[in-house]
Amino acid sequence: MAASTPPNVSNRCLYDVFVKDIFSTHSWPLRSRWIEEVDSFAAENASRLDILRRLLAAARTYPVLVLNGSLSGYADPVAAAVIARRRRPPHIVLTDCTWKAGAGRERLVRRRAVRAIDGAHLTYCVLSSFERARFPDTWSVAHERVTFTPFYVGLHAAEIAQPPDADEGFVFAGGDSMRDYAPLLAAASRLGAPLRIASRTLNPAAVPEGVHAGEVSPSEYTALTRRAATVVVPLENRVDRSAGQLTYLNAMALGKPVVVTDAPGVRDYIIPDRTGLIVPLGDSEALARAVAWTTAPATRAMALEMGRRARQDVLKRFMPEAYVDRLLEVVERVRAGLSP
Repeated sequence: MAASTPPNVSNRCLYDVFVKDIFSTHSWPLRSRWIEEVDSFAAENASRLDILRRLLAAARTYPVLVLNGSLSGYADPVAAAVIARRRRPPHIVLTDCTWKAGAGRERLVRRRAVRAIDGAHLTYCVLSSFERARFPDTWSVAHERVTFTPFYVGLHAAEIAQPPDADEGFVFAGGDSMRDYAPLLAAASRLGAPLRIASRTLNPAAVPEGVHAGEVSPSEYTALTRRAATVVVPLENRVDRSAGQLTYLNAMALGKPVVVTDAPGVRDYIIPDRTGLIVPLGDSEALARAVAWTTAPATRAMALEMGRRARQDVLKRFMPEAYVDRLLEVVERVRAGLSP
């Protein structure tokens, strides 16, 4: 029996060999169902070479690998490309495939990279219904192997459960990925409250007087979200991917009124006029009116009620446990030979 234990795979006991058949680089120690059904290791604490070695070893034993499809670390996609060359590769479920298409040479390189990992054994998980529809044509992969797995709140349960901080009366916006701050800056004087922006990419010359903008630490970012009256997420109009989910889901989990531009994916997470306000892309007038509605004394109670509904909706549909359930459902359907 000892020979059944795969080499270089962390923390796999003999009993697990016959119980767990999913291996992943997602290490989620606080998600009980994940711990029960998936063998994993803390990839964030390992070198890329170590991750690659572990994944190639796991691919020889486990029938399913759940890998991180975000391109921040690259080790998982590289492993997927190597595994794809095997005669009988395991099923691979690639999560968080929210990929920028790029242009010119960059686009060509990215498409070649996708071809290197693609195959009948691979399922792509995207973070919006928009990407579910567009991803197959953008990357030339089979439609039936692309599935929408809604994202989740990034705050710890203890952070969400904390009593709300005092509302300090300012409007907060933050983030750098796919943001378009120009309409918000143009509307700054009409928001009904001071504006604070947490971003490392804004040109100081473009920031109007009275707007406080600059880079902040992750902990300060969360603190600003907690203390804000309203959270705004001004997104770019994209034809390839969604963005901003973590920012507005975290704000909603804290009960904040949110105003988000109508970019791809937003309507998968926000129910218009019930759990948040969605405004047209690039429309500073509409943005100003929406934010001012959330801050005006006459309508502030309604805005806070919208924040309360948003919090309840997020706790019901977009917590990490719900994401784990969706991923494991994808795994089961893939293993059963069904479309995810």
